[in-house]
Amino acid sequence: MFINKSRIYFNQVDPGGILFYGEVFNIVHCAYEDMFNGFNLGVNYFEHPEFAVPIIHTEADYLKPIKLGDEIITRIIVSELKTSSFSLEYEVQDIFGNILVKVKTVHVFVRKKGFSKTELPTELRNKLSDLYFAK
Repeated sequence: MFINKSRIYFNQVDPGGILFYGEVFNIVHCAYEDMFNGFNLGVNYFEHPEFAVPIIHTEADYLKPIKLGDEIITRIIVSELKTSSFSLEYEVQDIFGNILVKVKTVHVFVRKKGFSKTELPTELRNKLSDLYFAK
């Protein structure tokens, strides 16, 4: 499991002071980038000249409101690990451990030329398998 802490800022909320629904994807994506950066791969797959890791599916369940100024914790697990793709599940929690939002993303590893699927690099697969949680 990877854990990321953050805070909700004014630019993320609607006029009622509640997190704008689309902002949760920015929150989990920042946590995802922090997780990848923490892998210390020596390769930046966000700006790689040959490969990309696009998200091909997302879903979110909003369980409780997130408000301006809230401190939140985002927990990430790898819920599926295949030859060329992986799924991540995120739980956005308050500081008391209450689950506020659940998010799932599915990523596929592709070559930029032709956008054809290709196998996950071994080093990346190993890092993801450390966070793998088979259900």
